[in-house]
Amino acid sequence: MSQELNRLIINCGSSHVSASIVSKQGDKLKIEKSLSVPLEYDFQDEDAWLDAVADGIRDIVREGKLSGNANFIIPGNQVLAKTIRVPSVDKVKQAQVLAFEAQQNLPYELDEVVWDSQILNDDGIETEVLLGACKQETINGFCEVIQRSGLVIDSINSSSVLTYSVLEYSEPNLEDDVLLINVGARSSTLLFKNEEGFFFRTINLGGNTLTQFISDTLGKDFAEADDIKRRFFAEEDALDKESSAVKLMQTSVSNFTRRFAQEVTRSIVMYRRQKGGDAVKRIFITGKGSNSPLVREKLAESLDHEIELFDALSGVELAPALDADRDTLNFELSEVVGEAIKEFKLVENYGNLNLLPLAIRQELKFIRQKPILALAAVLIAVFPWMFYFGLSKATDLTVDSSASLKELAGPFERNKAVLEANTVRSEVLSESISQVEGLVDTKTNWIQFFADLQASIFNAKDVWIDDLTVIRPEAYVDEYADEYGDDYDDYGYSDSDSGEEGSEETALDYEVIVKGKMLVREPSNAINQDVLANRIKQLQASFEDSNFVTASKPPKISWKYLSDGLKVLPFEINLIIDTEKPL
Repeated sequence: MSQELNRLIINCGSSHVSASIVSKQGDKLKIEKSLSVPLEYDFQDEDAWLDAVADGIRDIVREGKLSGNANFIIPGNQVLAKTIRVPSVDKVKQAQVLAFEAQQNLPYELDEVVWDSQILNDDGIETEVLLGACKQETINGFCEVIQRSGLVIDSINSSSVLTYSVLEYSEPNLEDDVLLINVGARSSTLLFKNEEGFFFRTINLGGNTLTQFISDTLGKDFAEADDIKRRFFAEEDALDKESSAVKLMQTSVSNFTRRFAQEVTRSIVMYRRQKGGDAVKRIFITGKGSNSPLVREKLAESLDHEIELFDALSGVELAPALDADRDTLNFELSEVVGEAIKEFKLVENYGNLNLLPLAIRQELKFIRQKPILALAAVLIAVFPWMFYFGLSKATDLTVDSSASLKELAGPFERNKAVLEANTVRSEVLSESISQVEGLVDTKTNWIQFFADLQASIFNAKDVWIDDLTVIRPEAYVDEYADEYGDDYDDYGYSDSDSGEEGSEETALDYEVIVKGKMLVREPSNAINQDVLANRIKQLQASFEDSNFVTASKPPKISWKYLSDGLKVLPFEINLIIDTEKPL
């Protein structure tokens, strides 16, 4: 089956690694193959997860004889994911706004994480955005593990954002406010859905938390308690409900579900406050941590609400070899189904995050182009030898054959000229590519610079920016001269000399020209130009505090609007940029 019609999806959870081959037939999904291996490590040691995943992927690749491209899922406790609302702006400015909002909403510097976003909804006033981020150290280590396995990474997504697409695909006619609880090993995802969209929250409670409650109740270490838990849930239907051991386990489960229910209740309050949602009408549950009827029963009692078992495989066909394990796979494959829905674009707003670092994406793109580049290199290397061989043969001809020799060598000479022209063109293209790479390298500088400007504007109040222009080493002609230039002087006051000075074209070294306006709230009879000019100078000084600015030229202020009765004061500030920190 072709790569276009199937996907290899590997879910690297906190307690297991699964590999599934999913195909699309019409609008339906089919799971052709699915393997799973448990992870062996100390679940209380979060740093041990990556090494355990390396072992798990190596085992599952060998067992399943897997190769080629794959989509990867990492657990929600490794990713900070949330929905945020940002001002609605033009698409050309969206990337800048999202970068600024990401910096404000993430507890790390942007250069310390790999982050991605997806636009969920835009009503023209506000844009709802799905934001996800993972530490650079974690993602880079994860990518190294995958590369050692021989697989090629197509994407890295978070399990916490995939629940929505599964619910939308499996229950397309749901209209009430519903809650889907996905109980994992280390953490659980609470997804709220209504007609307006979705809201989700990751809580740090899961199957390992229950194991810890059992450990505390029975006085066993964590590994022994985990083994007891597994054996109990495997045989719970056949155990004597009146035995002391069973009652101790029931006590542990009750303590766990009460704690879990508290977090669910707190999340419901957050959902109703932030999304304006109604009371939750239906609650579904899935995930490996919820496969025990006792856990579901006790959680329903703690929440005082009926809990329905969610069928993540509804509408999904299983291969005959897997159909007998449908009940077990239903708890394990919800994230895999969600990733397949995202890949095949079967629903809208499907949680499309890709936490694969940009450098690795570019490297993978280069790897895909290697065969073409290698063939081109061989052709370029062989062609001069063909040319040389033709000339060598020609030297053995007699003088009488000189005309034929010239005729034979003519096409080679013309091809040589074409090669030389292509060489010149390739050098130009290489220079252009270098410039583009420079732009990519300075992306972080731009984000921080915009954040500095935003902070200065926020502190100044009643100020906004209309235009921002980067002046590289070439002459700059002010295209806004009608609004600003004719009324400026070096200190912010209009006189006959300022117009003459403002009309000159100046060769600038490396500047950013900031043009904006300041709202003047004072009555017309109380306006003091010195006070207003001082406010502009204070804004200028705030701009100069940025690490990217070394100095600035005297601000230019236009009093034309105030003279016409408009309560706005246009200004222009030329910032000189530090060449050691280019934009």
